Amino acid sequence: MKLSIRHKLFLALAATSMFVTLLMAVVVQVNLRADFSDFRAQQDIKALRDYLPALQNHYQSIGSWNVIATTPRVFAEILRPRLANKPRRAQHSWRKKDRLGQQPPHLKNAPPPPQQIAAKGLLKRSSLLNQQGEIITPFTTQVDYRLPIVLDGEVIGWLGLAKGGGFSNQLDQQFLSSQRKSLYTVAAAAIIFALVAALLLAKHFIRPVQSLAYSMGQLTQGNYTERIDIQRKDELGQLAHDFNQLALSLEKNESLRRQWVADTSHELRTPIAILRGEIEAIRDGIRPVSDKMMASLHEETLHLNKLVDDLHTLSLSDAGALNYHMQPLDIQSLLQQIVEDFSTRATEQHIRIDYQANNSAELQGDSTRLQQLFYNLIENSLRYTDAPGQLEIHCNAGNSDISITLEDSPPSPIGEDINQLFERFYRTETSRNRKTGGSGLGLAICRNIVEAHQGHIKAYHAPNGGLGVRITLPKNR
Repeated sequence: MKLSIRHKLFLALAATSMFVTLLMAVVVQVNLRADFSDFRAQQDIKALRDYLPALQNHYQSIGSWNVIATTPRVFAEILRPRLANKPRRAQHSWRKKDRLGQQPPHLKNAPPPPQQIAAKGLLKRSSLLNQQGEIITPFTTQVDYRLPIVLDGEVIGWLGLAKGGGFSNQLDQQFLSSQRKSLYTVAAAAIIFALVAALLLAKHFIRPVQSLAYSMGQLTQGNYTERIDIQRKDELGQLAHDFNQLALSLEKNESLRRQWVADTSHELRTPIAILRGEIEAIRDGIRPVSDKMMASLHEETLHLNKLVDDLHTLSLSDAGALNYHMQPLDIQSLLQQIVEDFSTRATEQHIRIDYQANNSAELQGDSTRLQQLFYNLIENSLRYTDAPGQLEIHCNAGNSDISITLEDSPPSPIGEDINQLFERFYRTETSRNRKTGGSGLGLAICRNIVEAHQGHIKAYHAPNGGLGVRITLPKNR
């Protein structure tokens, strides 16, 4: 039989509660008997103290314990109970006989009074020890308690007492039986309460687990909008919160995947449609073959080739399959070389590039990928910055990281567009559009390269009215 978590939890809690309750009942019962035995022993010792004067008088009158040693009945007579404030006749009324020597019918089968039973039990556990500590009475050889018998400041013997082996007194047995019944009643009530509490706790703990299991099943079926509404502040509440975050991430990734497929098909469709239209026009004789026509076809082919290369690079980066050859390099020298490569083109576009760097800055990086990163950023700036314009590049080395900023002149993305520049295929509607030749993948590739180097990249509105990009990379230690 396969048990559910609910049943297992209930059985575990119930078994633990029952075991603890029964263990406590046993311990309490054992301690009760032990403590009650000690209490009776103290009562017996207190009772024996009353007989010390009689033993002292016996020793004083005879001068030794020889009589008791040879006639133990004398010791028994000394310890015979004396019921206070009751005439001797009343004490032994259960032994009365009529004139014919017969007991009355109502006393014929009556048990001895409890005092007589207790006295007989006390006598069996009592003993007399001489000055050398030797037992001289035959009633018991066990001595657990000793009361010194003192005469004229000298110890002349000891009155010994052995612990009782049981509770022969009817009152004692009734007391222990009453306590035992009360203990069993409380233990049974505690077990019932524990079973009810275990059932409620099992339901309380299993309910969010069942909700989580149902929601997980919905998630595996592709329902990424499933959420768990559990208002708890314990581990189950944290688990529900993490599940909701997972579902939100999966929903977002699914939306991005669909958008990725739609954008990719759209981006590929445009140059393919242009090439198809131009080729069909040439084949049908609508347009003659010319250098201008061939240049247009070549341009679209290059654009399509760059788009496919960017898609391939981005897919490799997302899959973690893009190779990075990390080695120590001077980022300032790399930036200086890239700025020199773009200087001629920037001059032709009437855009001035200012590059400033402070102390030497080395890091662990892939020079090829970092070169691709800065090529994309500077290319992006030259493509969209109005002439005449400028591009300022700063490289500052701190204690633990290197900060690189690129700030150009207007135009700048509008409003919230700046927060989406690193999304795939994203373009603004006006100042940065596809007519200038961008595929919408360059900045997404830049973000992946920076993150692969354990860095951060962020876009912001530059102080001089253009776009600013700040890159933070960890310094080589």
